[in-house]
Amino acid sequence: MKPITANKPVTIFVSLLLLTSTVSSSLAFAQPPDSLVETVTSAGWDSPGMAQIAIHTGREITRHLETAHAALAQGESGKALGNVQAANRLNDSVLQMMPYMKVKEDLFNAKGKLDSEQVDVFYDQLLPIYAELDAMEIDAPQMAQQARTKLKAAEAASRKGDTKAANSTVQEVIDMIATTEIDLPVVYLHGQLATAQQALGSSSRDTAAAKAALDNALKSITAVSSGVAVVGETK
Repeated sequence: MKPITANKPVTIFVSLLLLTSTVSSSLAFAQPPDSLVETVTSAGWDSPGMAQIAIHTGREITRHLETAHAALAQGESGKALGNVQAANRLNDSVLQMMPYMKVKEDLFNAKGKLDSEQVDVFYDQLLPIYAELDAMEIDAPQMAQQARTKLKAAEAASRKGDTKAANSTVQEVIDMIATTEIDLPVVYLHGQLATAQQALGSSSRDTAAAKAALDNALKSITAVSSGVAVVGETK
């Protein structure tokens, strides 16, 4: 048993562990080693089973994307379409199981309304975010509670006319999530996969558009493993 440990545990609420999957200039995408068996531990994560589901589903999504990308390069558009459809089904299933996984994307949208001084729209967009935080509390209560407290402070500041303080506090929430997560951008991925699926499913297949969408999808998946404790055993 060989331990691989980072500096400190981390709260994982969006869980995708990709040890070696990166986008290179030649568009050759490295796969995570099949020989590694890992357990992920994290402070504030109350459901390690859900964490493992998200991790392995994320890896399967990436595998399907890489297979689809390679199939397009070989001119096998039918095989590419099948893998895009499989990736999209997996991505949607993760969102259905863990709806709070889109909270960071929704926070970015809400912050954009503050930036453009559309404060009424900002208040409206906070409502689904609070609901997502309620869902998050089951699996990552510490993160959910901290995020909710800060968002309440941002809302209060905005209602007092202090848009600058509200904007800064929302950014703190975004930064807190971004630096403690391993990211699977489910909403963005859904859009890119839908684009690729439509391009490959039409009578006149647009392989260039499909390839561009797959590139975007793969580049959007990031592995932020700093602070994650992983125990692996090579076979």
